[in-house]
Amino acid sequence: MKTNLFCFAVALAACGGGVAAVNISQSVGAAGGAVAASDGSSVAIPASALASDTMVSIHSTPNAAAPTSATVVGTLYTFGPEGQTFTTPVTITLAVALDKLPAGKTISNVIIFTAPAGSTNYTTLTTRVVDATHVAADTTHFSGFVPAVAGACTVTCTTSGQSCSNEMGGGGCTPSTGCSCTATCLPDGSQGATCSDSSTGGGDTCAGSGTTYLVFCGDNGNCTCSAAGVSKGAATTTATCSATPAHGFDAYTACGFPGAYAAAAASGSSGSSGSSSGGNSNSH
Repeated sequence: MKTNLFCFAVALAACGGGVAAVNISQSVGAAGGAVAASDGSSVAIPASALASDTMVSIHSTPNAAAPTSATVVGTLYTFGPEGQTFTTPVTITLAVALDKLPAGKTISNVIIFTAPAGSTNYTTLTTRVVDATHVAADTTHFSGFVPAVAGACTVTCTTSGQSCSNEMGGGGCTPSTGCSCTATCLPDGSQGATCSDSSTGGGDTCAGSGTTYLVFCGDNGNCTCSAAGVSKGAATTTATCSATPAHGFDAYTACGFPGAYAAAAASGSSGSSGSSSGGNSNSH
């Protein structure tokens, strides 16, 4: 009986070698601050993100529902107050259990998933590696956060070239080469299904089927990003499409889009008319 009382008293540690539960709180005001658990999971709140003193909490919720189509690789933490919003993004850092990573995966494959407390409606955050055992992401609200490796949606990349058959003037024309990468993904980063209903505007989105992401790179190496048929601007990197379609994937990830690369056969349109627009029509 003494053992059980001791286990309950010491930070709610699970008896028999289990992992200690975390339930900590700390007041943070307009000047900002940080609250951290012993495993390095934490929240860093910049100045002015909060208007007044707020009791910020971190507690482990290991029995909460995990994201589907993903392998959880760390503790699910609820940051509170639940639903708290911030005028400036705060940084959530989570510890990763390397022994839980799926075969062939590394910490660079880990994504922070988030959902309101008690919900299974997970979405993903743009995640970066902090060190060998921690990842981080920025957010403007508190809820539940967990590190996981998604059953990633498949990103298909192709090259597309054009050469002119119209050689009037004897000069012919210079072939142009572009490349594109596309994937249809659910909010948790797993594989979605392309919608064939033309009423959705070309099949980019459809209830329950996911979002279609696309990057197209022209022969000048400049790449444009779009999601669900809406432009997301230019990628922060260029691509050398003539070398390999995989270069387009670098631009795809630079757009901040989810998915894992899968090679596809190159496509070309040799002998077409003299249009120099190449594959730009692929931009949805």
